[in-house]
Amino acid sequence: MDRLYPTLADALADELFPEVDTLLRRGVHLDETDARRWHFLNAAEEHLAAFYARYGARLVRAAEGYAYLLPGESGALFARRHLAREDMLVGLVLALLRMDPHHLQRLWLLDEDTVLLALQNAVGRGALAEVLSGRKRAVDEETGNREIREAVGRALSRLARLGFIDRETRERVPCVRLRKALYRFAEPFRDGAGQLDAARLAARGVVMLGQDDADSGDDADDAA
Repeated sequence: MDRLYPTLADALADELFPEVDTLLRRGVHLDETDARRWHFLNAAEEHLAAFYARYGARLVRAAEGYAYLLPGESGALFARRHLAREDMLVGLVLALLRMDPHHLQRLWLLDEDTVLLALQNAVGRGALAEVLSGRKRAVDEETGNREIREAVGRALSRLARLGFIDRETRERVPCVRLRKALYRFAEPFRDGAGQLDAARLAARGVVMLGQDDADSGDDADDAA
């Protein structure tokens, strides 16, 4: 029995429950970045897991130190949504960057130009432009570069709303901070698939988040 929340009613009565519940149902990933909500989730985990199970959903606590709500395949009362292909691609490349210990010295903070370069190196500029713009015919380089940058910005905003990253500005330079939830994107190549192969599969729309598809959020909020 939990000392802070002896019963489910005690957990639901906490002022943090409505906030945490709303975020989880929206597909947001939580970690220690938000200390108060994370502490509540840890303290009430047993009760919350049983609570969401009644809705046909599972409260997942990943070994890397983040949590999210996963609707069941069928019969769940929460809707299951999928990330857009461009979000999957950007998320997967960000996961590769998160797994690179070189970035630890900057506490996983990267400028957005580094992200753009990593995307181009992973799948090639042509494939990247096609995925992000939805355009198969060639355009002039300036227009293509602008479309890529804008599309990546929109994808980053959607991933930030789901708790995969934080967007920051340092000395007027747009940056992203890579959070632990990005490890969800790493599943396609943890069993031996090459990192670049996984990125190329994401560009083709083949790679998903396995059985743990994240909520893509509302289209109305897609603006960067």
